[in-house]
Amino acid sequence: DARKCLNIILNYIAGALLYTNSIFATRVKAIQKSWRQANKKVDEAELIDEEKSLEVGETSGKLKMEDAAKEKFRDFSKAAKRRRKGLNVPKSFNDMFLFNSCVMGYEDSEWMDLILDQFDAIASNVDQLHRLQEECDVLSLVLTKYMNKITYSEFKVVLLATLRSLVKDWNSGMDVAWNWFWDRLEQMLVDRKTLLYYQKKLQATYTSLDEKTFQLLRKALFENFFVSLPAAEEYLKTS
Repeated sequence: DARKCLNIILNYIAGALLYTNSIFATRVKAIQKSWRQANKKVDEAELIDEEKSLEVGETSGKLKMEDAAKEKFRDFSKAAKRRRKGLNVPKSFNDMFLFNSCVMGYEDSEWMDLILDQFDAIASNVDQLHRLQEECDVLSLVLTKYMNKITYSEFKVVLLATLRSLVKDWNSGMDVAWNWFWDRLEQMLVDRKTLLYYQKKLQATYTSLDEKTFQLLRKALFENFFVSLPAAEEYLKTS
């Protein structure tokens, strides 16, 4: 009886692992495929046609772009103009994202630009968990520069709208995959309050050290860093 129970448990675990692997492998492939398509430049004529039928989503619903929204894009704030200077017909993922953010009323959300600058490195490493966590850690540090409130769901809405407009064969599977991916990213990001707390503690510690102790600390940090990552030494030498 014990052997039979053990076999049932092992079969259940194996089945769960196979199911999980199949589900997440499909999602990762969908993300990789759609990300490659979204980052390819498209013809201006295709973008104009897509703009006419572009739908921007807010969680489960979709809102059609109307003339009033286009007018809003032309008259967005001075802050947005500085960030989007020279943006005419969107020809890349970043341009289309900025276009959609203006249309949807997020032209003053400068924190979106911070995420956008880091997002290619994040999406390109969706299949490498450790590298993905590293990129999320970098993004967490970058976001500490922005002191106002950040609502990650707003970035998600613009992200999905942009992907839907640029990926020709967009489907429900891709929609599910990207929703899952973004929700996972939010969990991987470190809370800004926590980082700022440690930043203040580190600053207080560094300022209390004398020059000799500080140099010894710096040397020890670099030695440990090069032992952990030897390739970094060659990179620093060549750069």
